[in-house]
Amino acid sequence: MFKLALNFLTLLAAIGCDKPDAPATGAPQQAQTSKPTAFGTLRGKVTLTGWNPPPPQRAMMINCGNGQIPVPNEKVVLKNNGLENVVIYLKDPPPSATTATAAGAVLDQKECRYVPHVLALRTNQTLTIASSDNMLHNIHALPEINPGINFGMTKPGQRDVSFEKPEIFRVKCDVHPWMMAWIAVFDHPWFAVTANGGRFEIPSIPAGPQTIVAWHEQFGEIEQTVTITTDQAREITINFKPPDAAQ
Repeated sequence: MFKLALNFLTLLAAIGCDKPDAPATGAPQQAQTSKPTAFGTLRGKVTLTGWNPPPPQRAMMINCGNGQIPVPNEKVVLKNNGLENVVIYLKDPPPSATTATAAGAVLDQKECRYVPHVLALRTNQTLTIASSDNMLHNIHALPEINPGINFGMTKPGQRDVSFEKPEIFRVKCDVHPWMMAWIAVFDHPWFAVTANGGRFEIPSIPAGPQTIVAWHEQFGEIEQTVTITTDQAREITINFKPPDAAQ
């Protein structure tokens, strides 16, 4: 009888060992992501309200090799009630189906200014840093995630660089401290920089609800949820308020 009971327990143990392991409770489940197949267009305007600009000051005059020229303040640029140099982009977008290599972008040093003041591009996209000035400039990029850049250019020419990881960072010239620009790097194609009176347009955005972020160097970020409709253009307005006006 004892031997029979022992054999029965051994059989139960063997059956238990053949059962699959139960899934761990509380373990995060990886969401399945797929490339979008339906797209729409987002366009609009960025405005600024409640802004009391500082009293106008006499423009600083500098000699950039061709006589005395004024240096504009490009930190807050308003045209036709629109805020320029605002980066608009999708937050946490789905995987991009775009496989084509983006065309190269250019950051020029012209009359002791960076042109454009704000530039957006994709990861690993070629950025040509050019100089149109026949004088010394120092290009000092200050990213926190990508490797930094710091080199000089003494005459007209160009040099190609690229960035592997997405982030927004500042570029300055150590020789001319008023020279400053911003570079925004993204790992997807859904971004734009406002121009022509705060206008922007981003084509081929995946249809459905999307979180749109507007970034400005002085006024920070605004997030807005927008539903993109297939084969249609959605028009929106994004309004910035200075911290004092928002209270």
